Amino acid sequence: MSEGVYAEASISKKVHFGDSKKENIVDIYVSTESLRVYENPWVERKSPHVTGPAAQNTEIGNPVKRNRVRCDSVFLAVLCLTLLVGIIWLGVQMNKWGWERKQLHEENDVLRRMTERLKANNTVLSVQRDELWQKFCVNKWGWERKQLHEENDVLRRMTEQLKANNTVLSVQRDKLWQKFCG
Repeated sequence: MSEGVYAEASISKKVHFGDSKKENIVDIYVSTESLRVYENPWVERKSPHVTGPAAQNTEIGNPVKRNRVRCDSVFLAVLCLTLLVGIIWLGVQMNKWGWERKQLHEENDVLRRMTERLKANNTVLSVQRDELWQKFCVNKWGWERKQLHEENDVLRRMTEQLKANNTVLSVQRDKLWQKFCG
């Protein structure tokens, strides 16, 4: 069962199982001395002792390409963080705007009810004003105005008559003064 898996793992030597079904380790074309562990994973060269097909994939990368990838990664990370912050901010603003919108709708309803009450009061007061105007001002003042004009005309005639009488009496007094005193 495991023979097929291990058989393809080695090109030069095959894994053999004994009668006891124990796995035997055989030499592989890459030795442990040829493998290096680098402190910097971005090493720019090939491993010096690698031979065989593994030597083709050991190049770590071109430094310009590696710097570009690193720059792109940093840019994408910053962009993702910025977008995340923007989405969170928009969520907070939407919540705030929803709350403000609800408050404005409530205030609008209150103001609409107050406006309707004020219009009703205005209508009632206008009717009452018109009734009072008709009752006291138009009829009474119209009658009083006519009566005042008539009284004014009578007083004007009486004044003219009194002035005329005053003139006549002044003339008569002057005549009597000359006759007896003069």
